[in-house]
Amino acid sequence: MSLCTPYTPCPPCDSEYPLLCEPLETTANGKRLVVEDSAACQKTIQTPASQQVLKTDGAGNLTWTNGANSTVLGKDSTGRVEFATINSVLQSGPVDLGNQPLTTTGDVSTGALTSGAAITATSAVFNNSSSSNAVRITQTGSGAALVVEDETNPDSTPFSIQSDGKVLIGTDTPFVGSNAKLQIIGIARSRNISNDSGGGGLACDKARGTITAPQIVQNGDATGLITSSGFNGTDYEVNARIFLEVDGVPSSVNMPGRIAFYTRETTSLTEKMRINGNGNVGIGTTAPTDTLHVAGTAKVNGLTTLGNIAITAATTATTVGAAGGASALPATPSGYIQITINGTPYKLPYYPV
Repeated sequence: MSLCTPYTPCPPCDSEYPLLCEPLETTANGKRLVVEDSAACQKTIQTPASQQVLKTDGAGNLTWTNGANSTVLGKDSTGRVEFATINSVLQSGPVDLGNQPLTTTGDVSTGALTSGAAITATSAVFNNSSSSNAVRITQTGSGAALVVEDETNPDSTPFSIQSDGKVLIGTDTPFVGSNAKLQIIGIARSRNISNDSGGGGLACDKARGTITAPQIVQNGDATGLITSSGFNGTDYEVNARIFLEVDGVPSSVNMPGRIAFYTRETTSLTEKMRINGNGNVGIGTTAPTDTLHVAGTAKVNGLTTLGNIAITAATTATTVGAAGGASALPATPSGYIQITINGTPYKLPYYPV
C-alpha cells in the first residue's frame, strides 16, 4: 500500500515511497522529519485525496496549503513570509501566536491587523483606498489611545491622543479641570507660506444645532473666544478675555460682529471696551452711540485735532490789552466753540493769533 503519491522520485531511493528516503534525522531533541529539496527532487506530503498539505518547490521554499491547493503559509521569491489564507489547517480560526512574539526584518502585509499586546516597528505605512477607516484605535481602558514618545527620552511625550478624544501636545497628562479638546504645553504658532496676501491665523466657527444639522446663530452668540489665566497657587484663574460675538440679527447675507474686551480687577471679569459692528468704540460703556464713546474721565496729552480745530497746551500766556489798544481782541470773533457743562451749553469765542 502506497504511503504517498510520488511526483519526482529521488533515485536511487524507492520511487514508490519517496519520503522514506532517509526521512528521519537524529538531533539533540530526538528524531525529525527531513524532506529533501532540490531542483531535481521536489517533495510533497499529501492527504489521501491527493491534495497537497506540505510541499517544496525545489528552490528552498516550503509551502503549507489548506488541503485544497490554496496557500496558507508560504515564502515568496524575496524571502517574505505570506499568509494568503488565515483560516487553515493550522487551526480553525485566525492564526494565534499566544504569548510568543512575531518578529520579521522585512515587510508585513495584511488586510487587517488585530493585537492584544504591543506592536513595535521602526516604521508603519497604512494604505487604504476604500471608504473605511485606514487606522482605527479602540481604547477601552484608562490609558491613552495613542502615544508618540521622544526617541532619546521615552519619558517625554510630545504627542498623545486620550481615549476621550483629547489631543495633548507636549504632555500625556490632561489639564486638571479642563475639557478642552486640544491641550498644549508651550507656544502654538501658525504660519502661512503662499504667494498671496494671506497670513497665518486663528479661525473660530460657531453654529447652533448639531454637526450634521447646523442652525443659524443668534444675536449675542459668541463665535470666538480668547482667554488667558494665571496660577494663583492652587488653581488657574481667568484674568482677561476677548469675546468675538454676533452683533445683531444674522441672515444668509449678513453676519454682524463685535469684539468685547474683558479684564479682571478684583474677583470677576467685567467688560471694559468694545468695538461694535457699526464701528462705534465704547470705553466704559456697552452701548456706544458715537464713533468714540467714553463713559468716564478722558485725559489727552499732546496735540488733539477735532475736525478743523487743533487743541494744544499753550507755552506762553497771551495778554489782552485794553479796548482799542494795540493788543486788544478784535471786535468780532472768528467763531465760537460750544461746550456743555452739567447740561448747560456755553459758547467760547475764538480769535486768530
